[in-house]
Amino acid sequence: VIEDMSIQTNVPALAMEE
Repeated sequence: VIEDMSIQTNVPALAMEE
């Protein structure tokens, strides 16, 4: 469950960095 939260938070972070 925690891993899912980390991935969901990383998705927007990566899109913003690009």
